[in-house]
Amino acid sequence: MQFGIGFVRDHYPSDEIWFVFDVENQPIAQESRQRYLNYIHDPNWNRNLAGVAQSSSIKMAALQTADLLAYGGYRHYLKKFYPDALDMDFPLPPAFARLVKQVENTGGVYEKTALAKIVEQIKEREGQQ
Repeated sequence: MQFGIGFVRDHYPSDEIWFVFDVENQPIAQESRQRYLNYIHDPNWNRNLAGVAQSSSIKMAALQTADLLAYGGYRHYLKKFYPDALDMDFPLPPAFARLVKQVENTGGVYEKTALAKIVEQIKEREGQQ
């Protein structure tokens, strides 16, 4: 989270960053939300923060896609820097391709307008209008 906030702050100072946390993995979900709250109250870190939401990765294709992307990055890192580590234990590319296609079908979440719509839907579901 700190890397993402710092990257936006340093390279895209006029942009904003949103976080959506998966609620399926407790207590990590609550720890992540608390970490976000720490950043939002810190003037050295909060100028690019636009918002936060929580949802279920079981119900939201975008979170499933993000999970696979993070896992794939982690496995790539292990293979590159720790070549003796075990090979991938899950075939990521086919699953990732299916999820990205599903994300495209539900509004192209990778553009700012579509992301804002998704955040509004999550807030509405959680009664946070």
